[in-house]
Amino acid sequence: MVNLTKKIIQLSKNQVKKNIYNSFKKDVNFDNRSKNSDNVVMVLAGYKSYFWDDFFARIFKFVPDSYDVVVISSGKVSDPLSKICKAHNWSYISSAKNNVSLLQNIAVDLFPLAKYIYKIDEDIFITKHFFSGLKKTMDYAEAKGKYKVSFVAPLTNVNGYSYSILLDYFHARSIYEKEFGRAFIESGPRNKIETNSEIAKFMWGKGGYLPMIDEMDDTLGDLPFSFSICPIRFSIGAILYPRYVWEQIGGFPVNFGNGMGVDEEKINGISINYSISRVPYISENTVVGHGGFGSQARALKNFFESHPEITKLKS
Repeated sequence: MVNLTKKIIQLSKNQVKKNIYNSFKKDVNFDNRSKNSDNVVMVLAGYKSYFWDDFFARIFKFVPDSYDVVVISSGKVSDPLSKICKAHNWSYISSAKNNVSLLQNIAVDLFPLAKYIYKIDEDIFITKHFFSGLKKTMDYAEAKGKYKVSFVAPLTNVNGYSYSILLDYFHARSIYEKEFGRAFIESGPRNKIETNSEIAKFMWGKGGYLPMIDEMDDTLGDLPFSFSICPIRFSIGAILYPRYVWEQIGGFPVNFGNGMGVDEEKINGISINYSISRVPYISENTVVGHGGFGSQARALKNFFESHPEITKLKS
């Protein structure tokens, strides 16, 4: 375990009031197994252990050997997560106090050689082309893109931007709209894709109108290189962003609460900030599965338990 008092105090100088950091400084621990990679995968976990078997199996299967992986649990110290990290030679960061944005800032700071950061929430089920699809899109955006990149994300089945695109790719729009109405590209808690549990199940393959996520990913991965620019707020359950973007925005905002959602608001908001003007690129050569928003999460948990083949990684 490493005491991070000095690093936290350094961060406090250019981010938020020192008393926020001081309240954390005795509560953050770091099990450091870094490879000093250019790429780090930051996994935010600790609250949805019922997903972990299938979730971590996918991380272990698909993460490139050269990448660093660090599991971050904000607001708790988890022995099971610590053991998972030790078994796979991953790093582990934990804090007794809960502030997701602050702990992410600390994590980025603790991997100073990482030029690119993949952030994955524990309710996102990644697929074979996740890492390669995002990296290829990032490389294109930086070298040839018409817009400066804020982050790159995969298509995501339960997501206000992606779901409509997936319906078109897999010829399911007509049956969807017959059952649920227009499939608008939109985001927010008032919209059906983020509130309706039956829609979430449909996007996970209920009824057989859409393939399961690994089949979708195989299909998309075989298509010519494709991406789109997201014009609305994108849910950042799984993204890739460059370190220089994190530095340009001054890290993720930190407040006195738990920090939930402020990272998403900040990194999405810079697309309309005239001094920064960066946009999300969405890779359309990969798709991941999302365990649902809010009330959808419990319904999907029950759905997955009844149909374990949906999230289980096939050998």
